[in-house]
Amino acid sequence: MTDEQIVKDYFDAWDRHDLDAIAATFNAGGSYADPTTDGKLQGQEIIGYAEMLFEAFPDLSLELISVKAASNGVIAAPWFLFGTLQGELMGSPPTHKKVTLSGCDFIVTSNGRIDSVTGLFDPTDFMRQLELESA
Repeated sequence: MTDEQIVKDYFDAWDRHDLDAIAATFNAGGSYADPTTDGKLQGQEIIGYAEMLFEAFPDLSLELISVKAASNGVIAAPWFLFGTLQGELMGSPPTHKKVTLSGCDFIVTSNGRIDSVTGLFDPTDFMRQLELESA
């Protein structure tokens, strides 16, 4: 399986809200981190995080823009995320506000699966769009 296909399968699983398929894209010990995770998540923590997002954003969708492999083996995958906050998000009540967020995942793979995903996006913009920014 090519790195491009691994990344496409990963994003497709997120877009379908398929927890089992998300888990299947990772190698044992694989990790996920983004500005909201307070460090690396592994195994069931990744699935719990995805489940929390799907409950908060039942209409969550991801649009993968491109897949670019760098010479150091890291794959850059810029994306757009769309959704409406209809459930609790990290202790905050639903605001029913829509979010359109751009970001990029940096992905390392081996043996046809993902070793690590580091997602980058502007968490301040995310919270502002959802009207969850602190006073």
